[in-house]
Amino acid sequence: LWQMRLLLSGGAPGTFSRYRRAYRELYGEDVDIRELYIACEGCYGAQLDERRAWCPMYDHLFFEVQTLGGVKLLHEMLPGEIGSLIVSTPEFPRYRTGDLILAFESPYFRCIGRENTRLAPFTFGPLTGRTPLKAEKKRLPAFR
Repeated sequence: LWQMRLLLSGGAPGTFSRYRRAYRELYGEDVDIRELYIACEGCYGAQLDERRAWCPMYDHLFFEVQTLGGVKLLHEMLPGEIGSLIVSTPEFPRYRTGDLILAFESPYFRCIGRENTRLAPFTFGPLTGRTPLKAEKKRLPAFR
């Protein structure tokens, strides 16, 4: 009856790595599993390939980040740079989410935790792909 080809999951960090085996057992080995980076305002981004990172959806959202060097556009971040996400929608102009974003080579990003919480930042594991990224080799600074 079902010929599942793609499984999209949001709301559970690390879906790609944590639940991959279970999803494949349920839906078959041929199903592609992709994570969505979502919030109340909508879908911020999606995992487009095997790399464990998301690409922004610029269709209805405007992204900025507060970095140590000031506010800049999300796509202007350099690999290894970290910033606090600011999202603009028609309902919420310049809404600071508190999500900490780590930039990889364009257009890949990862949410590594939340700002101003007592919880340690969570990570999704190393980005995979043909070219190892210099940002992955550096140790991330601690956020407190």
